[in-house]
Amino acid sequence: SARLLLRDRRVEAAVLEVARGGLLRRGLAVERAAVALVTNVAEDHLGPYGIRTLADLTEAKLTVAKAVPAGPLVLNADDPSLVARAPAFGGQIGWFSLEAGHPLVQVHLERGGVAAFVEGDAVVVAEGAWKEPLLAVEAMPFALGGAARHNVANALAAACAAQCLGVPAAAIAEGLRTFRNDPIENPGRTNVFTVEGATVVVDFAHNPHGLDALVETVRRMPARRRLVTLGQAGDRSDDDVRGLVRAACRIAPDHAVVMELPGYERGRAPGEVAGLVEDELRRHGLAGDAAVTRVATSLDAVEAALRWAAPGDLLLLLVYGYRDAVFARLAEAGAEVVA
Repeated sequence: SARLLLRDRRVEAAVLEVARGGLLRRGLAVERAAVALVTNVAEDHLGPYGIRTLADLTEAKLTVAKAVPAGPLVLNADDPSLVARAPAFGGQIGWFSLEAGHPLVQVHLERGGVAAFVEGDAVVVAEGAWKEPLLAVEAMPFALGGAARHNVANALAAACAAQCLGVPAAAIAEGLRTFRNDPIENPGRTNVFTVEGATVVVDFAHNPHGLDALVETVRRMPARRRLVTLGQAGDRSDDDVRGLVRAACRIAPDHAVVMELPGYERGRAPGEVAGLVEDELRRHGLAGDAAVTRVATSLDAVEAALRWAAPGDLLLLLVYGYRDAVFARLAEAGAEVVA
């Protein structure tokens, strides 16, 4: 996809997201880039391509640094794996952190480096002794008033990369102020709707680390009752599948909809992963038709969730397929995007 995009002569600048699998199968799409960025490293996709440990995965993700041998390479100061690996990179680094007083960031700035962090209620970019507050966290729609801390971290990463590129502070602030977490600009990433008095959150979170971040957001949202839809691809280990369920159960769901993922069995028998999900749900006190429903697809899960919902409820829809159909179904149900 990156090469297809870059072959279009109309393209003047591109932001390329490269997945671990793509890097391991095909390497980098470009030989050189203006900036490279790694947001975080978490234990997901361990096993395939010889990636068996968190250290292995860190090395795989840091392949992007090969496109910027002299930097800038933007890294997360709140991620221990990236902090540990950073000294091996010989070029310029930009750091971002949710903590204004992070010791690594402070030392980095004293040495004239570039960083981005949250100070008070503001997103700040800094370089050496200079710093510039860009905008309040609550002014970024995708931060959901600051509840979505993982999205605040993503904003800091983007701001730090832009600062490394010399983008004016006003332009960075405008980008963060106008980017929305709706199905058009950021589909499948913490899209929040209201449907007949119920709150619906649609997200693509598919590993325990990603779901942990989402759960922290959802737990801050008021609800009379809570529902979650759950499924997983067959190439995850049993522990990973159970970890996803454990993460979801932290929202204390009153009901769970377990969905099959046709086409994503990836070596497992049909129904095997769904059985693991249900077993882990039972370990957390959810069992029987009143608490668990099993369906065939993500779209069926949405239908089941809408039938269950009542005003004041919160539905966390983890959608791994049929995304456009899910959005269309929510529109049919009268869903309105929460600004």
